[in-house]
Amino acid sequence: MPTTILSPRASTAARTFRILAVDDDPNSTLLTKIALERTGRFAVCEVNDPHAAAAAARLFGPDLVVMDVDMPRLDGRAAALLIQSIAGLEEVPVLFVTSLIPEGTAASRNAFGWHGPLEKPVSPKRLARAIDHILQHGVLDS
Repeated sequence: MPTTILSPRASTAARTFRILAVDDDPNSTLLTKIALERTGRFAVCEVNDPHAAAAAARLFGPDLVVMDVDMPRLDGRAAALLIQSIAGLEEVPVLFVTSLIPEGTAASRNAFGWHGPLEKPVSPKRLARAIDHILQHGVLDS
């Protein structure tokens, strides 16, 4: 499918977006891939080792990263910083998903371009809607 260049506020409907899904649980990344690709709006690259996330991002060139927070040996925040240290990916948004959300925590965005967290398990519809909103508006629709 041809790539269309869009302004940040342009419609996301005319383009397939590249999503990098990073989680140490292969079932989580597979479910993310199936759910997002089923919409026809996303191409998903799965990574199950946070240490490999930066190399995969460099090759794949994601429009957005869906990242687990709690992973062994390298947590999601550290992996996100490594990805955003790559030339051309400094401003790639990262949407965190985790099962470790303290009660009362609201989804938000910070200065690093990190969004979330969304609580696992996140419904496929909610995940796609959150990604669409971040890509179109630069913020997570809470």
